[in-house]
Amino acid sequence: MDERQRLIAELRAGGLAVPLDRSEVGFLRRPSQPRHPPRLWDPYQPIGQRTHVEPPDWTPELSKWRPTPMATLPLVTVPRDEPGEPLWFGVYGLTIPGSDDLWVPRLFYADDTPDDEREALTKAAESLGLTVVGSRRRFLDDLWRWWYKDRAALAAWDPGVDLGRLAVGWTRAAKGQCRGGLSLILWSKDGQPDPKRPLRFKGGEVEDGHRPRISFRSIDGTRNLISVSGRGEPDREDRWGRQVIVSVHALVL
Repeated sequence: MDERQRLIAELRAGGLAVPLDRSEVGFLRRPSQPRHPPRLWDPYQPIGQRTHVEPPDWTPELSKWRPTPMATLPLVTVPRDEPGEPLWFGVYGLTIPGSDDLWVPRLFYADDTPDDEREALTKAAESLGLTVVGSRRRFLDDLWRWWYKDRAALAAWDPGVDLGRLAVGWTRAAKGQCRGGLSLILWSKDGQPDPKRPLRFKGGEVEDGHRPRISFRSIDGTRNLISVSGRGEPDREDRWGRQVIVSVHALVL
């Protein structure tokens, strides 16, 4: 009996409840049952990155249902310095290869931003050459048009975190590849709750059923699975774009 085991025996003899030691419960594991090592996330774990050199006469095979994005929607959100890290403001734009003149960085802020903070953000944005588009709702209009309709690729350091700051509510994802993850509600409208959408958000609004939810489930500390749900009255243009997790590519580099 070593010193630690002797100390545990003395404490128990004195009437104190001491947690069981691993060596004392080892006999409960079957001899044939292997001991699994603890699964710890390593920020420097290997990440597969496929690269290739395009031959001069090479033509990519384009998917009919998921075509290669012709534009990119970079997004950066900045949280407030308070518990929960709610949205403070964000910066985004639209980039098209070979059309640098179309790049116009835009700034938006949270819906409940006070007037004095809006004026300060507007002055700071104008000094940096940014165009202030308005509140979060205004950005969601561009997200809907560029990412969901025009299929631009959404590029963010961590799309799950950035989209989470834009959400007005969430539930657990119940199906699909993101089952068990979070189902984010970004779009809301005035109305009354119903059995299908019972949640009521700030300002008395409810979920907009004509806009999709965005679900994600974390694979590890870096990578996420992201999917988009259906919506009411869909049309043939419902082909949402892809996502680029910038942090994964940064770790590879």
